[in-house]
Amino acid sequence: MNDFEGVYQAEYWKRVGPATKILWTIHSPLTLAANYGYGYPEAPVDWSNDFFDFSSFIKRGITNTDLISTVSTSYARNLRRTVLFPNTPIIGINNGIDKKEWTAVVNKKISKFIIQAKFGLSQKEVPVFVFVSRLVYQKGVGELIKVLPAFLAKNDVQFIVVGDGNNSFKEKLARLKSDFPTQIGLHLKSDFSLPHQVFAGADYLVLPSLSEPFGIVVAEGRQAGVIPIVRAVDGLVDQVKDGVNGLSFTGNGILPKLNQAVKIWQTSWWQRASDDGRNFAQDWQIVAKGYDQLLSGFDYQGNTPCRRIKKTLFFS
Repeated sequence: MNDFEGVYQAEYWKRVGPATKILWTIHSPLTLAANYGYGYPEAPVDWSNDFFDFSSFIKRGITNTDLISTVSTSYARNLRRTVLFPNTPIIGINNGIDKKEWTAVVNKKISKFIIQAKFGLSQKEVPVFVFVSRLVYQKGVGELIKVLPAFLAKNDVQFIVVGDGNNSFKEKLARLKSDFPTQIGLHLKSDFSLPHQVFAGADYLVLPSLSEPFGIVVAEGRQAGVIPIVRAVDGLVDQVKDGVNGLSFTGNGILPKLNQAVKIWQTSWWQRASDDGRNFAQDWQIVAKGYDQLLSGFDYQGNTPCRRIKKTLFFS
């Protein structure tokens, strides 16, 4: 069972079959909170904060759940810190992508010129940064919009935003586009094919999320050779090591990292990180095997999950 509807399904199955073992996969309590009318936090998430004691709703599901899974190991650890899950075992399974769908880019330079033309930007060899995600507070869009004017004014770069969501964010991005018409490209509606083209030509992917269960967009971008710049939170910690395979920051460190990215563009480190990313992402078939192991080992002695689980993939 998954996310919001999992609460009702857990209650139903425990009622019709009390001995039924329930596995509830939770993508994000933040999404559950938003659906329940509490909105998203507007600052990096402190998982020990009592914000998560927002309702008995999630606890209704937990009462009827034997095991919780989520999409990364670090995220599972953070969920354990909340008041929501005092006793229920939590297992994190690092996510994966379809490597047949997200194939490596053959010619980065040509791909860059193609997306520059598509977004009405000058076709020239400059660092191209992209943000591909929902336009909501959780993704750090508000902070990104605040730093973009100073960043664009200082650097000869281009920044492309692809995503749908909050109308206020759309309006602010549109104003930025009018202020920096030669540097900003926008596609402010959902499009699941466009990210393929954008990643093919981009140099950096920016994801300053306040919380991120895994950040599948990072895995997709890295498969195309895009270097991630992320906030060091949750599942992003499992994917990006600052100065090793990307850039990460804490607190208000997004602008310094963007400026650093410009300075190290096309250096030997940049090239190595770009090349390494193409071999990084875990194929979804490995993830599927992990879930198969989890479900086949779904047997309990007290509150301890069956140990037929690969420690490299899971945390409990």
